[in-house]
Amino acid sequence: MKNKNKGNYSKVVSIMCPQCLEMVDIPMTRKEYRKYQRCVAKNENFTKSLPRLSEREHALLDGNMCGSCYTRIFGATG
Repeated sequence: MKNKNKGNYSKVVSIMCPQCLEMVDIPMTRKEYRKYQRCVAKNENFTKSLPRLSEREHALLDGNMCGSCYTRIFGATG
């Protein structure tokens, strides 16, 4: 499925990886950012609300690890 919002990211969520302590930026559209805020407020999983994001980005949002740590631990999937 083609992303019709490609290049239209007006918000950035910056999160620190708890494994390596690196800051990672996840660009989002305004609509995605609102969904992100709702998930945070309601302590809900991000996977269904933000389907465009990769498995690695979901893992980081859920507080697990950044893409580099994910690859180091689980390999090149996701």
